Amino acid sequence: MTRLIKRVTPLVILTFLIIGCGKVTQVIKEDPPIQSFYLTTSIPLNNSKQATSNTFSSPFYTDTPSIFLVVNGIKEDGKTSILSWGKGELSLVTYNMQTNTAVTPSLKVSTFRRDGIMLEGPSQYMWSKFSTPSPLPNKLNVNSKDIKHQYAFYQVIAFSNSETYLMSLIDGNHVSKNKTVTTPTLSAYNTFINSLYWRHLSSNKYIPNKGVNTVALSSFYSKEFYARMNHRLTRNAIKSFNVKNPVFSISDQRIDILLELFDLYTNKKKQPFNSYLKTIEFLTPQAKDHLERP
Repeated sequence: MTRLIKRVTPLVILTFLIIGCGKVTQVIKEDPPIQSFYLTTSIPLNNSKQATSNTFSSPFYTDTPSIFLVVNGIKEDGKTSILSWGKGELSLVTYNMQTNTAVTPSLKVSTFRRDGIMLEGPSQYMWSKFSTPSPLPNKLNVNSKDIKHQYAFYQVIAFSNSETYLMSLIDGNHVSKNKTVTTPTLSAYNTFINSLYWRHLSSNKYIPNKGVNTVALSSFYSKEFYARMNHRLTRNAIKSFNVKNPVFSISDQRIDILLELFDLYTNKKKQPFNSYLKTIEFLTPQAKDHLERP
């Protein structure tokens, strides 16, 4: 008699637990669920009829055709992932076509996903939802659902193009295990401070030096200094910009110079600080006077 031997290839190794009376139960080890939170963001808008050159003013207007929002998660090694994205198409209603009369201006916004499909309902996983919180056309609200709790930093950016944006950087430790998180105020000044901090982090493998944080930076580079500086430092190094996969990379040498100046200040090197301050050409005399150490 010839024995027929079948060759079996073990594709999957299963672990079994034998429980009493010879019964065999399969045990499947599952990873613990990753917690998530609900993120709310407000985007300030300017009246399109106002001619504003103020460095504090929002770069977005009520007649800006489209405003985008992206939520990035940044790992400890600097790797960045898009966690949520949304496009808001704006329309300012000032006239009633049925009655042929002017009406109090009100803002309408429609939300679209990256695949171009309109988001009719509330925010979904990966898709942020735009809304108008009041009839007054002065801001937009954006809700982002299911933002994962596994990142060192979160970056929230509202933008209309590669160099017109507002940004906030959120420390993952501050998010903790909260189920609802509100993005710190998006403003031109806060974007300036967060750009300094982000540049510092990216230059130090996302390990911040002691004493360098947004609180310390805003204490030194105050709103009064920012007004005197009269610059928006939002230069983006990315040449080919895609709104559906937006990448922001700060390449502004002025940011690096301000960080070097801050380092001299924190190390209490008064004479080198004042000497270096005098060489900075892009700062106005008023801004230098504000920073100079007696």
